[in-house]
Amino acid sequence: MNISDNPVFIVGVPRSGTTMLWSILLRHEEFRGTREITSWNTETSIFHKFPRILEGYFKPDIWPFWYEYFVGDSVAFKQWTVECMKSFILMAAVARQAKRPLEKTPNHLENLDLIEKAFPKAMILHITRHPLDVFASMRKRSLISPPKFDPWLRVSAAQFAHDYDRKIKKIHQDDYSLKILNVRYEDITEDSESIIMNICDFLEIQQDLSIIYGAVPEQKKRKFPYQSNVPVKNSSVWRNALSADEAEIIMSATQESREMSKYE
Repeated sequence: MNISDNPVFIVGVPRSGTTMLWSILLRHEEFRGTREITSWNTETSIFHKFPRILEGYFKPDIWPFWYEYFVGDSVAFKQWTVECMKSFILMAAVARQAKRPLEKTPNHLENLDLIEKAFPKAMILHITRHPLDVFASMRKRSLISPPKFDPWLRVSAAQFAHDYDRKIKKIHQDDYSLKILNVRYEDITEDSESIIMNICDFLEIQQDLSIIYGAVPEQKKRKFPYQSNVPVKNSSVWRNALSADEAEIIMSATQESREMSKYE
């Protein structure tokens, strides 16, 4: 089975709508595949975690076999890890019998350099959302997520704002040869048809507006509430969960990144 060498990666600050966009596109015949995905939301984090794990083993006193086999050549070892990650994405698509890989891991936003090495022809969909709504969504999700899990949901407003600002600036300021389309969550929910048609054109796939609504047949169940597989507008009620001080901290610290994404 021939798999496309220009996979699509959906990235963004967590809670920005990556799951929604992934679910919409997964309905398209280009990505759907014929074998079931049994979980609600599959994030690989392959480019985020895999290199760090392997680098921890590439030491003569930790795992001498690998180190000696590569005669201590860290450059060659890193290239091997890139080839492993590339094979992971391609073979997963083969397993699902999909024409083209579609991968969604929000924090791959910080690993576009590795994605570029593995897939020079990859296409990136970067989804953004107003920082106040992202933080409100995190606050809402933290109420139903066990305290020992997902510590990133419970950061302070200042910590969140710093992280949000850094990630948005990175994708706008770093120099990549990858094709990147910036999409705003608010635009998808306000004008779904136009935005999805634009995304289809960017990905060079047939326009199909039927993918906007409906269940994702491959998914058995949702992993968490407050995850949507159809466009849902931001809730003003959720924003009310933030204090005035928290909102002021976030708005002040994210001024530059908000301007990059055309938010007031």
